[in-house]
Amino acid sequence: MPVSPELHLQILQSSYAVWLAFDNDKCVGFINSVSDGFFYAGIPLLEVLPEYRGNGIGTELVKRMLTTLESLYAVDIVCDHSLTSFYSKHALIPSNSMIKRNFGYNQ
Repeated sequence: MPVSPELHLQILQSSYAVWLAFDNDKCVGFINSVSDGFFYAGIPLLEVLPEYRGNGIGTELVKRMLTTLESLYAVDIVCDHSLTSFYSKHALIPSNSMIKRNFGYNQ
């Protein structure tokens, strides 16, 4: 499901924590978390515009978010298998998970 800029804004405004990356006045990346605020957080989205990837923006966003969430017992990220090496660099460990998507893969 394509996400409009308006929906991105709503997602970020409804999140527990958000970090944004800018190039001047252009938002080129973001990460968000959802949380109960004391025990658990999930990081559902890490996005960097394609033309800005490979410059350390995603790495810096993950570092900042994990620092923001470090007082919580658990932080989970569900990612595609191809991204596990990226997240393992941040002391995250592989785990099994189950997901349901109302759009896309499960149709």
